[in-house]
Order: sequence, then C-alpha cells, then structure tokens
Amino acid sequence: MIRFIQFICLTIVISQLIACGNKEKSEKQERIARYKLKKELFEKRLEDFNLKHEPYFNWDTLDMKYSFMYRNVLLSKKQIIINPTIRDIVWQDSFYILSILVGSYPIYYFDLKTSDNQLITDITNTSKFKLILLVDTDYISRLRPQSIFDDDYYSTTYLEYDFDDYYVKGKILSYDIFDNN
Repeated sequence: MIRFIQFICLTIVISQLIACGNKEKSEKQERIARYKLKKELFEKRLEDFNLKHEPYFNWDTLDMKYSFMYRNVLLSKKQIIINPTIRDIVWQDSFYILSILVGSYPIYYFDLKTSDNQLITDITNTSKFKLILLVDTDYISRLRPQSIFDDDYYSTTYLEYDFDDYYVKGKILSYDIFDNN
C-alpha cells in the first residue's frame, strides 16, 4: 500500500512538472509569435512607406570611400533612414534639429531640421518605437578631429569619434512611427 501511495505521489509530481514545462513553453511561444507579428507589421509599414514616397537611397546600406562619392545621394532629394538612434532634439531658430545616428560602419551622424511638432510629440510620448524618416540631405563630410576646448592648453583633447564616420546635414520630408509596445 505504501508503494502504491508513493507511486501516486510520484505520478502527481511528474505531471505537475510536465504541466509547468508546457506553460513555460507556451509563454515563450506567445512571445515569439508577438515578436514575429510586430516584425511583419513593421515590414509592411516600411513597404507601404517606400511605395508612397519612392526614396532613391537607404542610408543603412550606403558605404562609400570618399565624401564626393555621395554626390548622387545628395542630389537625389529623397533618402530613407530606418530606425535611427536619436541622440538629441534641439530647438533652434523656429526649427527642431533632430540629431541621430545610423549604421554601424561607417556611422552617419545626422542633424536634420524639421518644423513638424507632431513628429517631436510622437517621439517624446512613445516609449518603444521604430522610426522611418524620409530625408533630403544637402551636406556630407567625413568627421575631422576637433578640439573641444578653444584654449591652446587643452588642444590635445579631441572628441571621440571614429574618423571613418560621416557628418550629414539635411531636413526631414516625411516620417512614420511604429509603436513597438
């Protein structure tokens, strides 16, 4: 009789362990399914944005050796930036300047003008988002060493950038923001 009770208890414990494992697997599967759905929805939004605006270049895929080689990009008047890292937003002369960075190597540091208050509101009020920008750039240059102090005493102190990276200026023509929550 004692062995029978031990067998029943062992069976119950094993079934509980299996049930917990299935619950953890189902939660993980739900997270994976939500991630895939969000990714598909973002890709659809990106596709719609591309069809609507027909950008000529994507800054995520550009990598040229010299600044002058970007001439066709600057002349194109329509480039796309996908999910940039926003470094700062500055108010200057009745415009916002969005300071962003894109890419991994080289990194493009952008200062983009906009007067679109709704864009700034959307960025500041959404905690997790993916941003798509249609931009018109008019200046690009490889970063150069710069002293952060005007005083000659500190002239050996430089900003920390990789000098293969680029600085780009332009303006934001349109945008789409995808709430990733």
